Amino acid sequence: MSFDSYEKNGFTVISVSESRLDASISDLFQAYVCDRMTQNTDQFIIDLSSVKFMDSSGLGTLVACFKKINGMNKNMYLASPQPAVKDLLDLTSMDKIFQIFTSLEQALNG
Repeated sequence: MSFDSYEKNGFTVISVSESRLDASISDLFQAYVCDRMTQNTDQFIIDLSSVKFMDSSGLGTLVACFKKINGMNKNMYLASPQPAVKDLLDLTSMDKIFQIFTSLEQALNG
């Protein structure tokens, strides 16, 4: 599975290079994010620009990561969701839980 992370402007940016965040990769993605939570940053951005489809497993994984990161007094943001993913976040009222930025640049600049 294709995930990547890097540091920029005090954020850890985690990119999902898969077109689907679903049951087939959600456990791997959660493990990947959890491995990065121990880094010396308090700010995490999940870059969803490549994700064109997300199911309930993918959504549940984002919520689980969000809870773990917040439990460590750190912050997690979502950036660049594609229209179908943004619609799912809105439909499930997750747009009230997550701070969602339309672009990675916007998220990095707060």
